[in-house]
Amino acid sequence: MKVRILWRRLAAAVAAASLALVLLCGHSIWQRWSRPPQPSAYTRGERVQLLVDNIWTDREVWGYYETLFTCPPPAEARAIYGSLGQVFRREMPWESNYVLHVRAETQCQPLCMRELRPDSHRRLIQMIRDGAQVRWTLDGLPAATTYPDRQSSYRYEAGFKLGEVDAETGHVRLHNHVMLVVRYRILDDGRYVIVGFEAYPRSVAGEGCTGGQTEYEHFWLNPDAQAMIMVPFTYAVYWRYQSAVKWNERWRLYSDLQQLTGIVQSPGSLVLSRGLFAAMVGTLVLGMASAYLNKRCPATMHTLVTLLQEDMVGSEFFHGLVGAGLQTMSLAAAYALVECENDKAHGVTHVTIVLAATICALGAYLAAFYGVWTWATTQSVVVHRYIKRSVICGSAIPILLFVTAAIVHLIVMLSDRTRGIPFATELAVLALYIPASAILSVFGGFTAFSILRTREDRVALLDSKGKWASATSEQKTTNENSTGRSRLTRIASVLYSLLAGVPPFILAKSLVQATYSTVAVAKSALELDAFIFSALALQCLVVVEVCIGTMLAQIFWSQIFQITGCEYPKPRKGVLYSWRWKLFGVGGAAAWYLEAHAIHSIRHAYAHLGSPNIILAIFYATVLNIAYWLVFGAFGYLVCSGLMYSIQGRADIYRQH
Repeated sequence: MKVRILWRRLAAAVAAASLALVLLCGHSIWQRWSRPPQPSAYTRGERVQLLVDNIWTDREVWGYYETLFTCPPPAEARAIYGSLGQVFRREMPWESNYVLHVRAETQCQPLCMRELRPDSHRRLIQMIRDGAQVRWTLDGLPAATTYPDRQSSYRYEAGFKLGEVDAETGHVRLHNHVMLVVRYRILDDGRYVIVGFEAYPRSVAGEGCTGGQTEYEHFWLNPDAQAMIMVPFTYAVYWRYQSAVKWNERWRLYSDLQQLTGIVQSPGSLVLSRGLFAAMVGTLVLGMASAYLNKRCPATMHTLVTLLQEDMVGSEFFHGLVGAGLQTMSLAAAYALVECENDKAHGVTHVTIVLAATICALGAYLAAFYGVWTWATTQSVVVHRYIKRSVICGSAIPILLFVTAAIVHLIVMLSDRTRGIPFATELAVLALYIPASAILSVFGGFTAFSILRTREDRVALLDSKGKWASATSEQKTTNENSTGRSRLTRIASVLYSLLAGVPPFILAKSLVQATYSTVAVAKSALELDAFIFSALALQCLVVVEVCIGTMLAQIFWSQIFQITGCEYPKPRKGVLYSWRWKLFGVGGAAAWYLEAHAIHSIRHAYAHLGSPNIILAIFYATVLNIAYWLVFGAFGYLVCSGLMYSIQGRADIYRQH
């Protein structure tokens, strides 16, 4: 007894110390995030690093150095990652071989002579016809380009065109010369801050940098070229004093000028409208099929009770996955809020930080609550040992994410492809979230345990040893089916799960591509948040439709067994016979297709970049696809399970009246 009391006091002391550490570290991170960004001041002649990000079209996104038609990076160049969101947006900022010194202008600076093979030649032509845009960054500002506009004097866009298509002849020319205009402001101490960055691309036939002249010969691309050609790449740098724009107002200039377009529509709006139409058609078909089956073979209350009281295989692991899905869902929502505002507003407000922290805390609380609730109602649980289960359910995902981040750091450091510690902020937040989630999970488990302990219908199930006895199942045992029939049933279950993942995969693939484009053209964090959460809502709708169809098929299949006088096969045979496992598998089935598509695309796009880059890209894609599998598998199961329990509850009320 004394040993138990000692352990309890030690656990309380550890919890108090962890809480104090969480509050201290949280206050430090709060001060860091709430501090307004400070400008980078440069002295005259100091070098400013130009980062090259990516090349994107409406259909695909390429890293700048992933292509075979740009000048290769210098040997000492490294990637400069600021946040994990850059990886998810496929932004790959690298140090470049463009040399810029403060107030040092150059009219013509050769960069390289690039060999262009015939296959790269044709690929380059296709990307230019698709409207490819190049993204560069200087001091945190994207390279912007002004274009003439009919509605206003000019139009301002982030990025510049990779090339142009001649409107009269249809021939394609490559922009191989770029005039860089850096706008600066002088501080009181004489140092310089950058308030604007513009890029004006030109297509120049030779190495003479004639792009600044009125008339010059273009560099045309020939789609029928069969031999290797040499492409000259050059650039010019100009510095312009801009006294009217302060450093903390430089993003407002971008926002104001972007508003002049007025005609840029979100590229994801068409995908959302088509997806919504397909979801409505699916709802109509599902409703008609449900009405027809219910008319031919109406389900009974005994069927619902049999399914709800099934004693499935791996129940603890299954409910742990569902709880992990709930927590992953909250983490994804919180990260999306913070990253969208940081990407568009270039800072995070206190309200967003508090909201994101609340969502993360709610995720840990709900994961532990669900884990203890389902564990206590389906297994024999010692009443004083729920804390261990709570901590496991609430801390598993944060620990796995932290281990994943550590593995990413290890791979990046061993490959020596970046400077500093990438994603240091995310790593610190995850390290802080682990003890915080452990503390919150204890409260979540205590809440679930207290509710179950005070329920009147649970009191009778307490045995003399202080344990809850598991509820007895009304299912009847049956003899083992023949080996051939059992094998066919397993194959049919696997094939159905894979086929059911096709519609969500098609929609998810389209939404991912639309999200990349929307991130590039969205004018505000609110607009980007609206699109992302609309896309997630549409994906949830399609997943729920597929899961409801699976649930109805399971109900009517069980009813057919009862009508024909057969007994429903006992779910203890394996996970393929459990409707809960089926719903979870169907909800996350699209993740398998997304993983296969990601591996195929990455191997094709990163073939010339070496194994470390391929491994990292596949690792990132796998983490995202596992998150998709957990989130949508848990979401589909919870919605359908809640629907079945609500149907049973309504039927009970109807019978009482």
